[in-house]
Amino acid sequence: MFAHRGEELPRVVEGANDALIKRVFRSYVAITILITLSATLGMMIDTALAGNFIGPDAVAAIGMASSLLILISGLAGVFSAGSMTLVARACGMRDEDAAHVYFSVTVIASLVIGIVLSVVGVVGADAIADVFGARAGVLHTDTAAFIRGLSLGSFAIVGTSVMMGLTRIDGAATLGLVAILAMSVLDVAGNLVAILVLDAGTFGMGCATAFAYVAALAICCSHMLSPKCTLKLVNPCGHKRALVEVINTGMPDSVMRFSATARTFLFNRVLMLVAGASAVTALSMLSSVSTFLSAITVGVGETAVLLFSIFYGERDQ
Repeated sequence: MFAHRGEELPRVVEGANDALIKRVFRSYVAITILITLSATLGMMIDTALAGNFIGPDAVAAIGMASSLLILISGLAGVFSAGSMTLVARACGMRDEDAAHVYFSVTVIASLVIGIVLSVVGVVGADAIADVFGARAGVLHTDTAAFIRGLSLGSFAIVGTSVMMGLTRIDGAATLGLVAILAMSVLDVAGNLVAILVLDAGTFGMGCATAFAYVAALAICCSHMLSPKCTLKLVNPCGHKRALVEVINTGMPDSVMRFSATARTFLFNRVLMLVAGASAVTALSMLSSVSTFLSAITVGVGETAVLLFSIFYGERDQ
């Protein structure tokens, strides 16, 4: 990440040409799009499998729960975007101590937030389902069950999003890709087992997705054991200002995700009142397509911000 890692994260010096910038941009943008998708990819897989193997009621339940996952991804985006920008800037400035501080406060804060989300989701699944509009019958049961299972891995959803971005900056750009592929395979396999073998319904699907995210987080964290890792945990105490800076930097990026949470929540409530669960099912399928397309534009933007931060940090080096 720093001077001895120059060949993995090219340093922009005076006289660098457009070809260098284009090469670095292209090498990062695809992975950034996958990172953007990471927090919601599990929901997309669950929706597709539920529609093919369980039925529209399960798809509607997952659609009702989608607001929760979008909210989790928004919170993850605050720490992911904020830490990537600030750590990248510190890398460009060759300020190793600052990079370690930003990394440490981000990891600890995201872990705490993730654990809180997991506990709230498991304990309050029924209340959350009511708030999202699934108030009675099979829809309520399926929605609460999916939320309860998925919430077991909320900490991993947040952690995966954060760690994929930070390991990419530290020269392990392909590790995030490996984590995403492993998560996708495990999610599909786990869901099929939950549906076809265990007959565990939406709770089993939520658990399978949670386990897949835990595996993805473990893969990302394996970078910390690598001798090439330059990201180090330091005592976060006394660095409150650094945490505030991470949150302030990452918040604008997540405003869109929070607005998407509100939009999905309101649409689901209105559709349940006007047209019923079948309309929620249709919206859920449409939302999967919209999530995929928006990830492309967001990924391009986040890649640009990341590289701008590095180049800005190196401006006087």
